[in-house]
Amino acid sequence: MRLENPFKKVERLKRVKNLPGENQDERVPPGQFLSERFPVLTYGETPRHPNLNGWDLRVFGLVGAEKRFSWADLMAMEQKTQTVDIHCVTRWSKLDPTWTGVPGRDFLKLIDVDPAATHVMA
Repeated sequence: MRLENPFKKVERLKRVKNLPGENQDERVPPGQFLSERFPVLTYGETPRHPNLNGWDLRVFGLVGAEKRFSWADLMAMEQKTQTVDIHCVTRWSKLDPTWTGVPGRDFLKLIDVDPAATHVMA
C-alpha cells in the first residue's frame, strides 16, 4: 500500500495567504502560517463513524480501574464552549476557532489517575 507523504499536505496548506490583521503578528508565533481550515494530517485513511452507537472511549493503564465512556456518556457531560487560537506543531495556526466539549481537567476528575502516570495516548 502506497502512503502519501504527510508533508505534501502541509505544503498544500502553505498556499493559504497570511491574512492582514491588527494583532496578527502578536498572535501568530514565528515560523507559523495562518490556515483558514483545519488540516487533517494522517498516514492512511481517516476513520469515519457515521453511527456512534457502538463507539466508546476506553481509559486504561495507570488508572484505578479501567473505564469505558460511550458517545452518549460524553454528550451527557457538562459541555463548555470557548474561543482560543490553535498553533499546530506542523506550523499552521488558526485564529479564533470556537471549541465545544468536555474540558480535559473535568474529564480527568472522573478517573483515578495513578500519580506515576506521565503521558496520555489517544
